[in-house]
Amino acid sequence: MGLFSRNASEDVILCKLCDKKAVTDMTDYGICNGCALVLDVDVKTLKEQTETLSAKANAATDSGEKIIYLKALLDMLYQYKIKYYDNGVDVLGQDIEEMIDEVIDCISEAKL
Repeated sequence: MGLFSRNASEDVILCKLCDKKAVTDMTDYGICNGCALVLDVDVKTLKEQTETLSAKANAATDSGEKIIYLKALLDMLYQYKIKYYDNGVDVLGQDIEEMIDEVIDCISEAKL
């Protein structure tokens, strides 16, 4: 099936993210196909960067350097939370608020 073809399982929805009416098969999340593409890229980037930044923070010997990596990770998690989670779209399969709390705890520990 092509990108712009339509089948019977697609419904017209109001996208939770961009507030546009759209014909989509992403009704489980309530988002249009354009927002779904951006979401896919954002989630892939978040997962990759979470691993990278966590590894760099764990390898850092200086607390200042460790905090820099953890703050970058915290910023990415907050961006996901605000853009997606707070709008009722969550595809991570993990509790984003718990992840944020864990990073904040790590930053606090690094400051000690």
